[in-house]
Amino acid sequence: MKNVLTWLWRLLLLLLLLGITLLWLVETNSGARSLIGLLNTFTNTQVQYTNLNGTLGKLNIDELRVITDEQSVEIKKLSLNWQPYQAIFNSNITIDSLLADTVNIRINESSLDEQTQRSKDLRLPMNMDISNAQFNNVTFVGRDLGEIKR
Repeated sequence: MKNVLTWLWRLLLLLLLLGITLLWLVETNSGARSLIGLLNTFTNTQVQYTNLNGTLGKLNIDELRVITDEQSVEIKKLSLNWQPYQAIFNSNITIDSLLADTVNIRINESSLDEQTQRSKDLRLPMNMDISNAQFNNVTFVGRDLGEIKR
């Protein structure tokens, strides 16, 4: 009986620790910065930013750069207001507003054919709802695209 109570206390402490960690990641500025650091550490994606303010759910970044083997994306004056708990618990990404002043997308020429083939079968692992999105200046650069501005 004593072993069962000990394991129950350990389980309760573990769940409490996980809950506190989740709250810290989602509800604090340092948590948002840490998540970006984890992306850099555990994926083949390099994320760089300047002046990140807010929490994961209400994020403002002066300049964001995301670099993969296939492409690089640079966004200036990004404002993202979304509901991260919906994504975590309901497998639904709900974005209330996504605003960006400048978006530059550069596609790596060597991966363009492969990307085109993969994009035909692109399926997100969860639903996504976007209420408001606004991009003021968008530029695509790639081998077959040349440079397209809007």
